[in-house]
Formats: sequence, C-alpha cells, structure tokens
Amino acid sequence: MKGLRERVQRSRKERRADVIKRTRWRRFLQLTGIVLVALFALRSWVGRPPPAIDVLPPSLIGTWVTQNERYADRAFVIGQDELELHVGDGIVSHHAILSVRETEEADHWVYEIAYASQDGDALLEVFLHADGVLRLKNPNDVVWTRN
Repeated sequence: MKGLRERVQRSRKERRADVIKRTRWRRFLQLTGIVLVALFALRSWVGRPPPAIDVLPPSLIGTWVTQNERYADRAFVIGQDELELHVGDGIVSHHAILSVRETEEADHWVYEIAYASQDGDALLEVFLHADGVLRLKNPNDVVWTRN
C-alpha cells in the first residue's frame, strides 16, 4: 500500500511539474508573439514616409534665383504641377511633378519633390526656412531666394 501511495504522489508531482512547464512555455510563446507584433507595428509606423501633399504652399511656388556666382545663370521655377530647371547656357527643362512630401524640421520645412525626367523619376529636396530662404539638399551652402 505504501508503494502505491508513493507512486500516486510521485505521479501527481510529475503531472503538476508537467502542467507548470506547459504553462511557462505557453506564456513564453504568448509574450514572444506580443513582442513580435509590437516590433512589427513600430517598424511599419516609424519607417513610413510622410504623406504626399496635394497642393503646394504659396511660399514654395515661384522662381528661385541665387546671388552665388557659381550659379548666376541658373534658376528653377516651382509650380503646382511643373518644375522648370534653368541649368545654364539658356537651357531650360520642363518636368511634370509626380508627388510632393512635406516634413517639418526644427527650423525649416523639408519638401521632397518627385518629378519625371528623361532618365526616369528624379527627386529634388529643398529646405524652406521661415525667413523665405530656400536651400537645396545638395549643395546646401547656396542660398536661393524667390524672385
């Protein structure tokens, strides 16, 4: 009788240990799933580009020129639907604007203007400051003002 009682108790202890192991494993899997879903949601939210805007702000539209001697014969014109690039020697190229994305930074607005060119889609990134000064991403040392 003593042997039977010991086997039953041992069997209960083993079953209880098995239940605890299964419960811990389930909790581990649940927490792992929750963490993976949270990481995926965070990644998709953080990596998302800003939405495209439909209408350009009036402060961006116009003819932009610079006093910099290297670019004295150059300018660009930003319209609602078209980007016009004056690249020197009287050469002017017209490009359809495909989309514009707007992002606010600490001291300026960033506009990413996607346009169609002969070589495929291109991107013009400009930084518009509150004082009306515009700088290109590259070269960013040249100051452009609206004419």
